[in-house]
Amino acid sequence: MKKSTNILVSDPDSPFCNVLCKVLTKEGYTVTCVPNAHQALQHLQAAEYTFVIVNIADRKPENLALLQSFFEHAKKARVIVTTNFQDEAFSQKNISMGAIGCFMKPFKREQILTAIEQSLK
Repeated sequence: MKKSTNILVSDPDSPFCNVLCKVLTKEGYTVTCVPNAHQALQHLQAAEYTFVIVNIADRKPENLALLQSFFEHAKKARVIVTTNFQDEAFSQKNISMGAIGCFMKPFKREQILTAIEQSLK
């Protein structure tokens, strides 16, 4: 199943994004990494993805609107949100919007891998 699993990762933290993409690639997933959410939205409009992992750095209204755009453009893709802050209400809002997970940095790679693998079952 992994060979047909395409993952789009969007995170402005380039070193973090590169490490996450390497981990996912090593696990057998096909991964596309982009440095910002706007480029990720362009990729979502051009290609099909199984998962989208997007970083929301803060709770600014424009970031929340951008997150809503991900859910609208993700088609069949399942969305995982990463954040730079701890806020249970924000995490629950993401889940209620349709995210399969919301993880605060730094998180363990197993958390992302488990969310992906459980969603593929």
